[in-house]
Amino acid sequence: MRVLVANRGEIAIRASMHVRLADEAVRLGGTGAQEYMDRYEVRFPIGLGCSHSYYCSERIVTIAKERAVDVVIPGYGFLSENTHFAELLREAGIVFAGPSPETITEFGLKHRARELAILAEVPVVPGTSIITSFEEAALEAKKLGYPIMVKATAGGGGMGLRVCHSPDELQNAMQTVKSRGEALFKDAGFFLEKYVEHGRHIEGQIFGNGQGNVLWFGERECSVQRRHQKVLEEAPSPFVLEHPELREKLRVASTSLAMSVKYKSAGTVEFLVDDKTGEFYFLEMNTRLQVEHGVTELCYGVDLVALMLKQAEAELQGRVGLTSTEMAENARTTPQCHAIEVRVYAENPADNYSPSPGLFTNVSFPKWDNVRVDTWLENGSVVTPSFDPLVAKVMVHAANRKEALEAMGKTLEATVLQGPLCNLDLLAAIVKADDVLSGNTTTGMLDHFNYQFCGLEIKDGGLYTTVQDYPGRPHRPSGVPVSGPMDPLSFRLANIIVGNREETEGFEITYAGPHIKFHGPAIIALCGAPFEFSINGEKAAMWARHVISAGSEVQIGPNAGSGCRAYLAVLGGLPNVGSYLGSKSSTPSLKWGGYQGRTLKAGDYLPLDKAASASAATITPYSLPHDLIPPIEDYTTVYSLPGPYDTEEFITAEGRERFFQTKWKVAFSSSRGGIRLDGPPPEWSRESGGEGGSHPSNMLGYGYPLGGLSFTGDAAVVFTADSPVQSGFICPQTTISCQLWKLGQVRPGDEVKFSQCSWKQAMELEHQLERYISDVKAAVESHGSEHDRPLGEWEIEHPIAGTSILYERGEDLSRDLPRFVLRQGGDRGILCDFGSQIFDLNTRARVQKLVLEISDRTPHGFVKVSRVHTMSVFVSFNPAIIDQGSAMRTLIDLEMQLGNTKEFTIPSRVYHLPMIFDAEECTRATARYMETQRPCARYLPDNIDFIKRNNGLEHRDDVLKAVRDVPFLVLASSGLMGLPILIQVDPRLRLTVPKANPSRSHTPAGALGLGGNTNAVYPVDSPGGYL
Repeated sequence: MRVLVANRGEIAIRASMHVRLADEAVRLGGTGAQEYMDRYEVRFPIGLGCSHSYYCSERIVTIAKERAVDVVIPGYGFLSENTHFAELLREAGIVFAGPSPETITEFGLKHRARELAILAEVPVVPGTSIITSFEEAALEAKKLGYPIMVKATAGGGGMGLRVCHSPDELQNAMQTVKSRGEALFKDAGFFLEKYVEHGRHIEGQIFGNGQGNVLWFGERECSVQRRHQKVLEEAPSPFVLEHPELREKLRVASTSLAMSVKYKSAGTVEFLVDDKTGEFYFLEMNTRLQVEHGVTELCYGVDLVALMLKQAEAELQGRVGLTSTEMAENARTTPQCHAIEVRVYAENPADNYSPSPGLFTNVSFPKWDNVRVDTWLENGSVVTPSFDPLVAKVMVHAANRKEALEAMGKTLEATVLQGPLCNLDLLAAIVKADDVLSGNTTTGMLDHFNYQFCGLEIKDGGLYTTVQDYPGRPHRPSGVPVSGPMDPLSFRLANIIVGNREETEGFEITYAGPHIKFHGPAIIALCGAPFEFSINGEKAAMWARHVISAGSEVQIGPNAGSGCRAYLAVLGGLPNVGSYLGSKSSTPSLKWGGYQGRTLKAGDYLPLDKAASASAATITPYSLPHDLIPPIEDYTTVYSLPGPYDTEEFITAEGRERFFQTKWKVAFSSSRGGIRLDGPPPEWSRESGGEGGSHPSNMLGYGYPLGGLSFTGDAAVVFTADSPVQSGFICPQTTISCQLWKLGQVRPGDEVKFSQCSWKQAMELEHQLERYISDVKAAVESHGSEHDRPLGEWEIEHPIAGTSILYERGEDLSRDLPRFVLRQGGDRGILCDFGSQIFDLNTRARVQKLVLEISDRTPHGFVKVSRVHTMSVFVSFNPAIIDQGSAMRTLIDLEMQLGNTKEFTIPSRVYHLPMIFDAEECTRATARYMETQRPCARYLPDNIDFIKRNNGLEHRDDVLKAVRDVPFLVLASSGLMGLPILIQVDPRLRLTVPKANPSRSHTPAGALGLGGNTNAVYPVDSPGGYL
């Protein structure tokens, strides 16, 4: 039996549990992550806009016929109660796993369903037939007596229903219901019913075989609703447990109605039960599987989806349906347990249940024996605004209701959904509410439920506000930037002041800050560059701990002095922000990490840590003493270490001296991705970069140290938090780690001067900084206004210039050993450089073996992850464990132990990638470069023409021949986001060009570029220098 599932989300997964070989599903492109589709062998895009795709009956039936489908199961919603769809399937000879089209028609119109219920002697709510005018509605409403309900005759689920408490509300309710009925169900008809104010929603689950035989699987209570949409469902009903005689009455009413039309497949008969009298009234018949069917399955030990498919299979065999024997085998008489379900929605209860679309970074549900979760959600799933925001149904079962509620509370507490706001916290509050615990759950319960959101609301996101933690993502493989705070010192101090651990996530604010409303008590501190800062309109002090009450509004205005960044710490951090690649830090340029991989914007809601919020009443304000506040200035001196490439082999002695004499001006294009500096070009000691590229700044690619100062052509840029972790440009100096906070505060127009120091002096300055941070901790903990020792000196009294080359071994042909140079890569790294800037495959194998040695048998004090590139590997070590000299000697010994690598083999894979030659996106990027960075150069305006000329080729197609259907070897996966660096295996096909000078600020995702003699494929929009 070939089955097509015409639905999406969790119900598609639910159906897949019974769909076996050659089963099929309809897939809609552009709806975000659809991980569940992998469960099916064949998927089809419908090819329409998101809002209408699953309603396209003709397209789905065409797919079913093309694939020789036997049965279509629609799930719920969409086409599950669509008569036209069911008729099309019947005409095509395909079984619809549901009732007949005639039954769907009869019960699909609520006024007709009322008539059928009356004929079956089922009690109905006092009401009317179809209303044709406002005058008629007003007259009938007066007869019924307010409050009344205006109900669309088509559709269900509360989508076409409005309650009116007075005549003044009637006309607007009519218009709303008519428009919804027309838009959603192609039927504007409506009628009126008396509204039972203290009502309960109780429904009966039935299953028929189309021959008058109907099974009854008990009742469910679904009274806890928001906007007439169910939130909590349970079986059996707590009201029925208190009134056991009601179950038999509901059974008789439900089965009588179903038998009267010879109902087939699963269905639900909904009743309104008066909480005061116990009287019950027919509401409607849902001719489909209900969202909440799972609680009945748990309570009665039945599988309704399996039954639906068995009924469909019987029809496929030419029978009307299941036999009486088969029906009897599935009969159930009494509940086996108590089951409860809650619906988890990606919606915001604090904002009138508005949808909360977005990316979920961390999804975890308990996998306990008494828990069932129906969901399509997993890490990386994206909820779009195009569909219902239901993301999961969480169910529990236990021996009795009290135990089931306790189990649900524990289950929700153990559930983790980090990403856009969900109703998870609301659900946890509901299952602990007195009315729910006592079973006093009428349909209006949530209208008066006092739920307090404990979190913050972004009223205005400011210019560039992101979530960061400390230290971000150091030492990740495959081109993952470090990220984290640009000014880690101010960030750490803000956390210390509020009482957090130093690494706790907080907000980084650049130039102009956000406007935040706190919906719960909180402890906050703002540190860093001076900003306008107020709480509830009153000026507030920076570098101070503030205790704010629920409802407070915090306004952080524009930058008001030197520096450009401030950090807002909140006690307890931001628990709903998920960790990605080991950190909560945002990298907006790559659209990952932090909150939704972007800057904050108006309308964002982020929960607070409840325990921290509750502790606010016991915490007192505190201000850091003025002389403990670090200086932030327009002009700053930054200490650096020489290297990796600071020798006269690359830059003249005079040029190196002039570098340190220059006051570099921060350029306007500086950002978290790199601080660009305006100043004189270097005095190069070579004419070209050889195989790295024809400009003297060009190098064979290599791993970059954080804080490295690079010359991309003649332009200087410091690689900072969100910069690539490799480059093909020279890096003569690297900012020492404990000075990076200074660079994090520079702004366009500021001046920076570099001063060399030794590795030992860098460590001494770092230890001094850590002692200062300890002083701040002590002052905060003691509420001190004074401290024992003055703030440490921020300058090195007698800087000692070090050397960039830590060790060098020349080429040894007798032992078949290449040149091997250990170059200083900041205070935490060493660049192991092989050869002399010329690619050699045998030597590259030696590099790879060293990488594997470090990864597989990481030496003491070293970081497991290293950054390998064309002819080098960047190795990191922890200076708190091993000093630079010891690290150097360890690497020398490791390299000597590699032995002969000519026979060295490693596993490899082959990828075949499509490409478009001379793509329009690349042409636009070049035009943008000419407009914003450099209007004239040898490689402009046509990169391909320049590549042709630079390599002595005759035709443009000769450039294509060098890359099309040509084997490339991947030398590195680094740069940004795993950017692969490639080189043609056949050296005769290798081309050589200089890299862009200056490098581009924008390269389109997917671009294949050439720089030196290597190629790169840019995985995301990013800066780059390859042509």
